[in-house]
Amino acid sequence: MNTTDTPPESSELSLVWRALGDPTRRRLLDVLRIGPHNTTALCDEVDGMTRHGVLNHLKVLEGAGLIRVEASGRERINHLNATPLQQIYERWLHPFERLWAGRLFGLAHAAESDHEREPDMAPTPPNPAVRVIDIVQEQSSSAPAARVWDTLVNRTGTWWTQPYLAPESLGVTLTLEPGGTLWDAREDGGYAVGVVRGYTTDKELILDGDFGIPGALHGRLVVTLTETGPTSTTIRFEHTVLGAIEPGAADGHELGWGDLLRRLCAAAA
Repeated sequence: MNTTDTPPESSELSLVWRALGDPTRRRLLDVLRIGPHNTTALCDEVDGMTRHGVLNHLKVLEGAGLIRVEASGRERINHLNATPLQQIYERWLHPFERLWAGRLFGLAHAAESDHEREPDMAPTPPNPAVRVIDIVQEQSSSAPAARVWDTLVNRTGTWWTQPYLAPESLGVTLTLEPGGTLWDAREDGGYAVGVVRGYTTDKELILDGDFGIPGALHGRLVVTLTETGPTSTTIRFEHTVLGAIEPGAADGHELGWGDLLRRLCAAAA
């Protein structure tokens, strides 16, 4: 069963987030930011990928509304459409503009007055830039997709354990419904680690959440199950995060996702 409970605008932005989550698609958008390109020229910009692969990425970008395509004779001319990016800016970044304006003013002031500093005064460290971080982990499980799915959503607390919980945590549970939560229970309450945005039973789970990455404004975790045999399933974790994230801050989370994935495989076996 495929379940979602998002208004049209949120659903459209969800497609944009997924499209932006792939580095190849972001590379194509960078090229189109310079100006329109035909499909052949875009294929030349992506090393080590077949034309078919590039066309699939372009189809995703077009479906998310990030590009528009017009025919010119036998050619397809691809144009960047910045409107969805503007919507993301207004939804996620504009509310923080005042905060960043203050920080940028402080940075500019520090730079302008740097030459006036005493020799023993260290310069003010710059604030991190807003960036997108991609974390991808994949592993094969010796269990059918149905069993992996059951372990993923119904027995989350058997593999999502310490040290990936606070000492005071009583464990995590997942409520699989539109807007349901991955809930970290505490004696006097709890916290939503992630929010269910959609799922397809035995195949895909989508959660929104930063999962503790400092400076993150928005994040999305996509868990994909691909059954490769009667008793084998490939599990893929894709966590895409947008925010003022320090370089290297995601390294520990990448290792953590890999370890959680191994624990999930072991629990499902």
